[in-house]
Amino acid sequence: MVGALLEAEARLLARGARVAALGPVYYDQRVGKSWPFYRMSMAGMTAHRCDGQEIVPCDFLISSGSMIRLSVLDEGRRD
Repeated sequence: MVGALLEAEARLLARGARVAALGPVYYDQRVGKSWPFYRMSMAGMTAHRCDGQEIVPCDFLISSGSMIRLSVLDEGRRD
């Protein structure tokens, strides 16, 4: 999983995307489903399923398995 997240990060950075954190899809084996990613908008929070997409932009990640870029944390300390 870590390798896949690092590869996704490298592809995003190569495209010039601003990346703060990456995280996996949360799949609950007990109920047999994946949970959506969430994005904020003027209309509130909306759910977006992965549906075969490799990368889904989002505003909220589960903390378990998430990777946060240290450079982003350093930027926050300077503000």
